[in-house]
Amino acid sequence: MDLVDAIRRLVPEFQVDLPDGGDADSRYMDLTRVSSEVGYQPRIGMENGLAEYVEWLKTHPY
Repeated sequence: MDLVDAIRRLVPEFQVDLPDGGDADSRYMDLTRVSSEVGYQPRIGMENGLAEYVEWLKTHPY
């Protein structure tokens, strides 16, 4: 839900109805393995990346 919550903060009018995810709460994004195996480190956080994407969408509507 972190992703949905971040989108709602950036785009208050955003509406989403999520079906019951069953055991979805036990799944989450974890960069530990990719970080240790290949040294990957994100350059930008999720919320900042979303904010940049939302601004891009405003100037590049579909």
